[in-house]
Amino acid sequence: MTATKNTTLKCTIAALFIALAACGKKENSATPEKTADTIYQVRTITTNGLTTDSFVYINNQIRECWKYDRERTLLSVNKSVYTYGTNGLLVHSRRETHNENPDNGYTIDSIAWLPDQIIIYSAEYSASNSVHYRDTAKYRIDNNKNIIFNGDKNGTPPAYEEFIYTGNNMTTQNEKTGVTQPNGIELTAHYTLEYGNLVNPLYTYFINNPIVALKDHYWDSHIVRSQNNLTKRTATGTIGNSVSVSTTILPGTNYVSGYVTTNPNRTVKVDYTFNKVIK
Repeated sequence: MTATKNTTLKCTIAALFIALAACGKKENSATPEKTADTIYQVRTITTNGLTTDSFVYINNQIRECWKYDRERTLLSVNKSVYTYGTNGLLVHSRRETHNENPDNGYTIDSIAWLPDQIIIYSAEYSASNSVHYRDTAKYRIDNNKNIIFNGDKNGTPPAYEEFIYTGNNMTTQNEKTGVTQPNGIELTAHYTLEYGNLVNPLYTYFINNPIVALKDHYWDSHIVRSQNNLTKRTATGTIGNSVSVSTTILPGTNYVSGYVTTNPNRTVKVDYTFNKVIK
């Protein structure tokens, strides 16, 4: 065998050993967790160190929401139970309030989904089942079920909220309250919103359940009603504040696991705990 052939054979054998070693290393290495095969469901929400919200899931839907109001003299708890249609959209909710009021009642919401709007029929009952309050609210929605309008531009005075989206992120909000102060200044707001590339883990659940976003929560709707993470909200008009937002990430994913909102008046820290569901 010539020197050239001998050298070629040695190179070939060395390359073969390297390839086999690489294959063995790949087979024995730990496979990273694929988030596409895992569902992370927000189980609880903690605000400034206190648990304010918790969720119960069945078949990857929020079926119960517990809201804790710790700003009252005594703890107030709202429990909501949700019913969905065969298309996965919310059709009914029942919200019970438990606090120091001896006549705790409940509220029934029925939701009708139309191609361009949702209509919410509400009735509030006392413990004796007498009706105290009835209301009907209409929200215009886009093709992705995002709420784009609420109110009446033709009212006297006009009062409405208008939301503009880029993709599934709310990037503009215009609000006219219909209220004018004694000095003649009308209370209006205009918000411009900016987003990052992280995933809001509540969006896919809230988009099919407008009640949980509109009625059963009192924290910033801009945070939960967009698909990605809010980073900044700039306010103009006569009401509202500009806000900066920093986020934390659930390890091994691109999911938001918490955030801190800061404006000139206050700082709020929110943290999520998760259910981990393997598909």
